[in-house]
Amino acid sequence: MTKNKKPTMMQVKNVCDNLIKESIVTRRGVEQLDYILWNYIEFNQNEDRFKEFLKNKVKKNTNLDTKKEEK
Repeated sequence: MTKNKKPTMMQVKNVCDNLIKESIVTRRGVEQLDYILWNYIEFNQNEDRFKEFLKNKVKKNTNLDTKKEEK
C-alpha cells in the first residue's frame, strides 16, 4: 500500500487559482444573463407588470414559508 501524499503548496495554489477563475467566469455569466433579461423586459415594456409579478411571487412564497413553520 502506498501512503497518501499531501499536496504540495504549488498544487494547492493552482487549485485555488482555478477556483477563483471559475467563480469569476460564473459571475460574469450571471451578470450577462441579468443584463439580457432586464433589456428583454424593457424591450417588451413590461417592467411594471414584471415588478408586480415578482411582488406577488414573494408574498406567495412568504405565506408558504409561514405555513410550513406553523406545522
